Amino acid sequence: MYNNEIKGSPETRKRIIESAVSIFSKYGYSGASMEKITEKAGISKGLIFWYFKKKEDLIIEVAKMSLPLDVIDDALMKYSGIELLEDIGRNYFKKYASSDMRNLFLFTLSSGSIYPIISDNIRDICTKMVRAIARKTCDNDDIKSEIKVRQFLGALLCYIINPSEIGEEIYLKTLVENYEKI
Repeated sequence: MYNNEIKGSPETRKRIIESAVSIFSKYGYSGASMEKITEKAGISKGLIFWYFKKKEDLIIEVAKMSLPLDVIDDALMKYSGIELLEDIGRNYFKKYASSDMRNLFLFTLSSGSIYPIISDNIRDICTKMVRAIARKTCDNDDIKSEIKVRQFLGALLCYIINPSEIGEEIYLKTLVENYEKI
């Protein structure tokens, strides 16, 4: 039985997004149906289209959430130097602690060629945000500094893809120490 709700409810929208995260992380973007999402959210299929005109709109919303844009933006506003890297690392690990978010992140990375807006967001991380991190940790954004940041973010990504037996705290501490040596 579906809940009777007023169209436009922020709670319903949130429930749709949370359900989509769960379903997309399990079945991928192409393997998930709107029907599965509505069942999980406890709403009618028609109501989901009030919030998201088509499946692609929901995919893009969820995919953007899965990227570490928020983690990096928040850290850039608050910190510089080593504190910036530590904050990015800690919050990166927090964001991808759940298997749902980790799986969704990996699906998103592989979906860039299908959804140009996702590709644009990934490019933002790999260019604008990398340069911003370089400026705040190395005092410039030359090629050497950019490569240092890419190594750092790449190492975080490797940990998310295949968590190591090394604990997150030691892994991050070692990453930051190595960053300073480069």
